[in-house]
Amino acid sequence: MKTEKVEIKVLYVEDEASIRESIVEMLQRRITMVYTAQNGQEGLELFNQYHPEIIITDLQMPVMDGLTMAKEIKTGNKAVPIIITTAYNETDYFLKAIDIGINHYILKPVHFPKLFAAIDECWNIILLNRKVKQQEADLRQAYDELESRVEKRTMELTRTNELLKAEVIERQKAENKALETCRQNQQLMSIISSIVIGVSGNDLVMQWNAAAEKAFSIPESEVIGLPFRECRIHWDWDRLLHAIAMFRKQTTSTNLDDYWYVRPGGDKGLISLSINPIQVNLNAPAAFFLFGVDVTSRKKLEAQAILSQKMESIGRLASGIAHEINTPTQYIGDNIRFFQKSFGDIQNLLILNSRLLEANQSGNLFPELCGETDSFMKSKDMEYILSEIPLALTQSLDGNERVTKIMLAMKDFSHPGQGEKMLTDINKALEGTITISRNEWKYVADLETNFERNLPLVNCIVDEINQVALNLIINAADAIKEVVKNDATRKEKILIKTSQNGNWVQIHFNDTGVGITDHIMDKIFDPFFTTKEVGKGTGQGLSIVHDIVVNKHQGEITVDSDPGKGTTFVVSLPIGEL
Repeated sequence: MKTEKVEIKVLYVEDEASIRESIVEMLQRRITMVYTAQNGQEGLELFNQYHPEIIITDLQMPVMDGLTMAKEIKTGNKAVPIIITTAYNETDYFLKAIDIGINHYILKPVHFPKLFAAIDECWNIILLNRKVKQQEADLRQAYDELESRVEKRTMELTRTNELLKAEVIERQKAENKALETCRQNQQLMSIISSIVIGVSGNDLVMQWNAAAEKAFSIPESEVIGLPFRECRIHWDWDRLLHAIAMFRKQTTSTNLDDYWYVRPGGDKGLISLSINPIQVNLNAPAAFFLFGVDVTSRKKLEAQAILSQKMESIGRLASGIAHEINTPTQYIGDNIRFFQKSFGDIQNLLILNSRLLEANQSGNLFPELCGETDSFMKSKDMEYILSEIPLALTQSLDGNERVTKIMLAMKDFSHPGQGEKMLTDINKALEGTITISRNEWKYVADLETNFERNLPLVNCIVDEINQVALNLIINAADAIKEVVKNDATRKEKILIKTSQNGNWVQIHFNDTGVGITDHIMDKIFDPFFTTKEVGKGTGQGLSIVHDIVVNKHQGEITVDSDPGKGTTFVVSLPIGEL
């Protein structure tokens, strides 16, 4: 402890007045508040009244001895450090003190440096326990939030969901057990299931728990005392060292989400890291604890959910796309058969014309031959054939262009992509999604677009943004179906608009459908929430839209609805560079 007084409350219990006064005088030079008692009973009353942080007591005293008082106090508060000063050095007393949980056993006459060293150690334990409790609370809150998110996302998943839920529950049990049984930092490090690495102010590894050993396949004995940078962890060191430098400037906790590292098997995993200060010393770099949780499995589940939604969308669109392709394909086939038949008639006409030419050149042009040619042209209606062929060619080319457009749009949508962001033309992406979804809305709505020209490119995962657009278009079509129902002559309207608003690109999805009532408005983005009949909706569509826009692209999504008149979703994506 430093020479200046420390703000700490100490209870000193001693029945001999001279010893009590002597030690109290020494304590008051170093400690701000000292309470004194003459026996264990009086000491117990003062403890219950003032709640001192450290207790120093004699062993043999009238009314109530020091061990009895210590046992009473430890029964209610095991963490309170207790120091016994006594002239008795019998093993029996010492063993009883150990059994009760006494921190230090000092023989009289009291050696003040030894007493203050014991007080210093107890005070350091108190400070460390406070920090550990705060870290435990932070961890518990983090895991509570994680458990809540996982539970919401996986309500209807089967075996995988149950395993994940069990893992979270087991992790919570381990944390609760650590909170109940931890008395020292080393005990906490050995129990906690998260990765915990303690680094000193001069960047030496001072803590390395079992979870860190397992995650990185590096034993504690090989890293304790080494410079942190030399501990052989394979991960993004540049990003981590930058975060540590920023943390030391601000001396506040710093989080690193989706931080990659190499697992012992050689495959890459994702870990969520937090850097938390152990102490703040203005004269030296701050020491810190690095807490980590492997989130690889959770990220895979999220990716699987998006892929499942995408496959569901492709399955739903398949029959409609087949119908969209079948119509132009059918009239292309009809035109080809028309060309086939007409080619034969044209070929025969050319033969007749060739005979006429030969007869005319030889001077033997007979009226019968001219009449045969004229009769053939009339019977085959060659004038009609020659006028229809250009129209049929144009129609076939249009049909081929339509099929090509549909197939390219479907290819772009169904392509799995690399999961990496790239600069994307949002207008072009929307056009492709509108094309493949046409059969979903064309019978109930007229879809209009109002795309801003020269819209800035957006740095995004294009296939995920396509999924967002498709989900919102289908959502609009379904809302309109509720309005038109069995009226085949009635059509409502879907309007898709793009624009730039400051540093955002905004996409408006407006429909004149049934709208959203106020009592469910705050639930529409919840996983598995749906207003559709059983078998017609999984409740994942808008939840995935929200996750892609907000969590994966740091964007925003808002909704405005007038029940009975329609709904507008606005997706805002940040403009950024690669």
